[in-house]
Amino acid sequence: MINKTRVLTQIILIIITVACFNNVAFSQYNNEDTIQLNIIELEQGCKLVLDANINLTDSLSIKIIKGIRDIIPRVQSLVPLDSIAIELAISNSNVLPLFGLGGRTNMDDFGITIEYYFDPENPTGG
Repeated sequence: MINKTRVLTQIILIIITVACFNNVAFSQYNNEDTIQLNIIELEQGCKLVLDANINLTDSLSIKIIKGIRDIIPRVQSLVPLDSIAIELAISNSNVLPLFGLGGRTNMDDFGITIEYYFDPENPTGG
């Protein structure tokens, strides 16, 4: 089982990495990871967009969503993250096998999008 500290640490590292450096934390584009619009509004105009495959009653999904919601105000106190979309999706191909987590960022005319992937079936705990 994942402990809360580990999940929060991994989330903040991915968010800071992709927000500060506008670079890929882990990336291999895969058309199978299609994000559906299920939006949770966050602090300062940010939003969390959930993949339709995410089970909102699954304990790992709940921990990750709560971790993102809890960490955004902390990150915003260090790095301006106004109007950023965080897309959360389940994937087994866009994650680092060691952690069961992965992420990347995209910047275009509409702003910054942080894509965050997790694999609930990863034996290391996701």
